[in-house]
Amino acid sequence: MTTSIIDNLKIKVENSRDVFDVMQKVFAEEDKSEQDHEHMWVMGLNVKDRVCYVELMNTGIANLAGLNPMQVFKIAIYKGAVKLILIHNHPSHELTPSEEELDFTDRLIQVGKIVEIEINDHLIISPENYYSFEDSGVMEELKESKKWILSFNDGERIRREARKLSRMKVSKKARNTEGKKSHKKRR
Repeated sequence: MTTSIIDNLKIKVENSRDVFDVMQKVFAEEDKSEQDHEHMWVMGLNVKDRVCYVELMNTGIANLAGLNPMQVFKIAIYKGAVKLILIHNHPSHELTPSEEELDFTDRLIQVGKIVEIEINDHLIISPENYYSFEDSGVMEELKESKKWILSFNDGERIRREARKLSRMKVSKKARNTEGKKSHKKRR
């Protein structure tokens, strides 16, 4: 699903306007009938902020819930991208992000921290205009979010419960073994 128009162009991306300009070229290459559907793209950048790829991740989705972070980062890792920009269109031309879009971006930012691939921005585009999470200050807020990260206390509680369950399994196994031994002795 990689778009071919930017292959080998190595366009430098310095701001959201540059991303929008690239996406205008991508949009121009699309079938007009497809532009009435929501699309999700990921733009991968190298260490010099040059475009490595623009990958169409999904077409016709009304929400982002169907996208798995593994899909997004698998391609980035394979193609050597160190930064990503998320882009999707709103056929309605309404550019305000929904709670779901904010949540999806937040989740990908946190996964990106783990795999050391930064999410630089998320653009919502229409043929005429765009909304940048970075330019609006939303990215900074999302980068500070801890929604998808377990607190130390939560992690400790989960580890304690896991140890308790493990001991219960060992104890149950020991009882079963003891029961079998005593059953054999009675014979």
